[in-house]
Amino acid sequence: MAEAAWACGGCVVKVTQQHDEFDRGDVMISPSLKTKMAYFASVRRRNYAASLRLEGFDVPEKASEPRFSSKEEAVRFHSRQR
Repeated sequence: MAEAAWACGGCVVKVTQQHDEFDRGDVMISPSLKTKMAYFASVRRRNYAASLRLEGFDVPEKASEPRFSSKEEAVRFHSRQR
């Protein structure tokens, strides 16, 4: 079984393939749908942050954790603000 690893937007992807063609380098492994979705989600977040910076907003480089753990918690917090 052959293995391949590569990085995509901060995450490391590890893929295994059982074909012996991979050992010769004839076959290229395509990433899974989940990997592709994670990659494009990270690109979307980076582009959005860059867009906000261009518009003059202060955006932290790395967001630590989401402010709210659920949608309901966010709705409760913002409904109390009014």
